[in-house]
Amino acid sequence: MAAYLILTKADRLILDSYKTVLDGFSEYFGEGYELVLHSLEDLEHSVIKIINGHYTNREEGRQSPIWRLRCWSGLENRVPPLPCLFQQKEWQHS
Repeated sequence: MAAYLILTKADRLILDSYKTVLDGFSEYFGEGYELVLHSLEDLEHSVIKIINGHYTNREEGRQSPIWRLRCWSGLENRVPPLPCLFQQKEWQHS
């Protein structure tokens, strides 16, 4: 993994604070949306918070194949990934 993907304690605290933001978004948007928070520290277990994961059968501690393919492709070239929004009706779970 590239050195810039090693998270500090402060990085982890910030990510943990985003978990409550996801809870707030979930309350605002309702049950019709799946919300996912990823950490780039461990790409094989990138999902650190998921709300309404039953839509895609994803759960915390798993990776997200589509996110990995589209957003993380720049990691090998040390290009920071950009936020991605995916809208799909079906999920192919590997």
